[in-house]
Order: sequence, then C-alpha cells, then structure tokens
Amino acid sequence: MYNLFSVKVLRGAFLLVLAGLLVSCHEPEPTPKPTPTPVDGGSYRGMYILNQGLMNSNNSTISYFDFATGEVTMDMFKDVNRRGLGDTGNDLLLYGSKMYAVVNVSNLVEVINVADCKSIKSISTPGRQPRHAISHAGKIYVSCFDGSVLKIDTTTLEIEATATAGANPEGICIANNKLYVANSGGLNYPNYGHSVSVFDLGTFTKLTDIEVGLNPCGLQSDYQGDVYVNSIGNYRDVPPRLQRIDTKTDSMVQTFDVPVTNFCIHDQKAYLYSFDYSTQKSTFHVLNVGTEQIISNNFIVDGTFIETPYGIAVNPENGDVFIGDAFMSLYDGNVYCFNNAGRCQYTFEVGRNPGTMVFVK
Repeated sequence: MYNLFSVKVLRGAFLLVLAGLLVSCHEPEPTPKPTPTPVDGGSYRGMYILNQGLMNSNNSTISYFDFATGEVTMDMFKDVNRRGLGDTGNDLLLYGSKMYAVVNVSNLVEVINVADCKSIKSISTPGRQPRHAISHAGKIYVSCFDGSVLKIDTTTLEIEATATAGANPEGICIANNKLYVANSGGLNYPNYGHSVSVFDLGTFTKLTDIEVGLNPCGLQSDYQGDVYVNSIGNYRDVPPRLQRIDTKTDSMVQTFDVPVTNFCIHDQKAYLYSFDYSTQKSTFHVLNVGTEQIISNNFIVDGTFIETPYGIAVNPENGDVFIGDAFMSLYDGNVYCFNNAGRCQYTFEVGRNPGTMVFVK
C-alpha cells in the first residue's frame, strides 16, 4: 500500500532496533544458516515471493522457495533475466502459465513465465502507477494510482481497455460477475477515500460506488460471493477495520470490531493481521466467513514473534499459513510457515519487505 509504505520508510528511519539473539522461528538473520530441509507443500513444487524493496531504491526482487529441497533463491528474477525487476513491486498474480508482477514506481506490469521466472514482456504503464491485479476469463485487471483500471488480454499481452474508478485505487477483486476496486485516496492525506467502485465485467463500465470505511485498501471475496475490504483509517483516531459487502445489493452490510491492515481468505476462514506503527504491536485474528464470527483472537499460539507483518498467504492444499516479516523495512525479510493450528513449522529468509506470495506446481 503506497501510503502505508511511506509511513514505514519514514518511521523506520528513526527507529532503534534492539539486536537480540533469537532462535528457531524468532531468528531474523540466523547464524549460521540452517541446512535446507524438504518441507510439505502438497502438490506444489514451490512458491514465489515478491519483495517490495524500498521505494525509489529500485530494489524489488522475486525470491523462490523450493518445497522439495527447502532451498531459497533470493533473487530468482535477476538470476534468470540478468536485470532487476524494478522499483516497488506491489503485487504478484499467477494466472495459467504466467505471472504478472505489478511494479508501481517503475510503471510496468512484468509478465513472467512461471516455470523458470523468465521475463516474457514488460507492459509499460507510463504515469499510471499500477497497484494490484486480478484475473478473470483470459483477462488481467490492474488498479492504478492515477484512478484508472486496466484490462490486459493474456494472449496478446496488450492493454485493450481502460476504465475510471476513484482516487488512488488499491485492492481489486471479482465476485458475482462484477469487478470491485477499493478507492483509497491514499495520496490525498488527510482526506482519504471511502468508496469501492463496482464494474460490470461484460461491458467494463462502472455500475456504482459503495461507501465504506476510511482509506479502503485490500479486497477479497469468499466462497459465498461476499466481498471483504480492510479500511486502514487515518493512522490516528480512525482505526483500521474489516468490512463486508453484500454483492447482491452492492452495499456495505457489516463492520468487524477488530483492527485489520491485511488479510487472506482460505475456505471458510479469513486470517487477519494488524500492525500499529505507534505502539509496534501486532494482532492476529481468525474470522469464520460463513458465520461472520471471530473464532480466534490470537492465531499464533506458540509464542513466535513477528516484528513487522507485511504479507500473508495460505497454501490452498494443506492450509499452511505463510506470513512475511519486514523487520521495520531495515533489512531483508523472513517468511514464517504456520500450520492451521497456529504453530510455526519453519522459516526462511527472503528479500526486503516480502509482500505477496504465490504457490506454483
């Protein structure tokens, strides 16, 4: 998230980080590094991790973790393509045999072969500042901070249409044959946005705007067709909250009284986390999206400490929950794997600010 990332960089520059000797899942930079060990990934051979890097530092990377060997390739994109990915990688989407890396400051969508991480094409989006992507029926839809939504054909890899959402769109998802885009207004501080735009997928035209909480950022849909949005608030007196949209009526119908800065939905569960940069405190909740009830106020049950949660994903097959730790954006991050009971199974080092994770076969 553009506004969150700015806060992270500014505050991180002035924070004093206490160096501690940690072990197992608590070790940010293990010395010596543990011997790689095969882990259970189900039928998945591995996972790609998009590391955002630092804004204006041109140091975004894509790491690869091999389940069969337990080995990490820290910057597989650069190793394969002999060049860097770009500046501020914001999202990574897997669709078919290709991945789409959304690189915000570099104004491009990098199309990558899943099998070997080789670049297929760089789609230029000059001045648009692309943010997030979603796929549907042979098309990729990309939200952009200039207020636009791009429709990319996955065969020609060309931008075939453009629509207009609201101010500084962030999260994007699809439900009930409609496209939902969160209008954060993140560049309009302190006048953040508070709407989600809805588009008809057939005509790619806007149907309506739904009023939600302040500064909406992430969007995901569940198995019932509901859409969930985390509204970040204003970082002061308006806290981050999770809200639910009924896609039959296209109205916001529920607000959950828990802080949420990022989340991931898998089956009937939504894994929620928050991080308060003032107190440097994190929370990890679990929501049952079927009953709409919070079923856990502390997902991590074994005492594993995550300093700065930055990304979250769930293995669709075995339900393992992966959480990225950015360590206040000061150095390379870690990814922690928890089983669905909230116990850490293993951890591995990746690049700076690990944000998006995808699983590959």
